[in-house]
Amino acid sequence: MRKELSGKTVIIVEDEPLSVLALTDVLERLGCEVIGHAGTVESALELAGSAAFDIALLDVNLHGKSSYPVAQELAARDVPFLFTTGSGEAGPDWCRHRPRILKPYSGTSLERMMLASLVSDSAPARI
Repeated sequence: MRKELSGKTVIIVEDEPLSVLALTDVLERLGCEVIGHAGTVESALELAGSAAFDIALLDVNLHGKSSYPVAQELAARDVPFLFTTGSGEAGPDWCRHRPRILKPYSGTSLERMMLASLVSDSAPARI
């Protein structure tokens, strides 16, 4: 467990239930507290607007819809987030500098990306 992540609250935006369970396990081992998860853009926007949290992990593709509206909401509120994706898609220009981690990823690479996001969510990063 990294002390930098200990106690950090996280929301997970992911449409695959097994991925949510695996990611929750990794995050808890890193000392984070998962306070909610959403599998659709609509539920993610609701969760992001109703919960206080330190960082969000956003799967880019949610049942064929882009999570970019959620990212826009978080960016407007200066909430750190990082994208998780199975594709190398760069996304719209406004978010190409946002941290992005390619699936499958390890707990170590997730930890590095989360730390980078929390330190500076505008720094270019990609793993």
